[in-house]
Amino acid sequence: MKKIISIALLFATITVNAQSTAKAEKINGKEIFVLTRIANDYTDVGSVHLTSEQIKQTRNLEDRIKIVIANAKTNDYDAIYTRDGVTARLIKYNENVQITEGVLPVSFKKDAYLFSLPTKEFTVVKSKVMTLDDVHLSFNKIISTYIENAQDLTYDALLITKDKVEYIIYK
Repeated sequence: MKKIISIALLFATITVNAQSTAKAEKINGKEIFVLTRIANDYTDVGSVHLTSEQIKQTRNLEDRIKIVIANAKTNDYDAIYTRDGVTARLIKYNENVQITEGVLPVSFKKDAYLFSLPTKEFTVVKSKVMTLDDVHLSFNKIISTYIENAQDLTYDALLITKDKVEYIIYK
């Protein structure tokens, strides 16, 4: 029984260590975590839900985050966490936390960085400007769409910013 537990713990450690980490970007002084597990302790202090009308008014993904910030009932938070770009949690770091990285989940066939940068060095192999229709999709759908549309391309991850998708290879 001890061997089974030891093997399970070893496997869990290897899986976590194999995951990629990301440095969150800031918009209006708030760190943005999209589909990224925050590595430090924090407290939820609020949430914001965007309407479909608000999302349709955006010209790029950064506009969407700025709408979240504008609709927050408080300014006493350090970061925004969202999975889909529609509902966002406002997060206050616990005292003495110096957050620098988040951990990417193993959710897609490739790593995906939205409003964050890999902590590994990388090279861009292809870049695409997003269509306005794509900007209005959920963040999950944006990632899956651009992964599906690049099956013939060799790359390690997507790097998604304001209105651009870059396919990157880690060095």
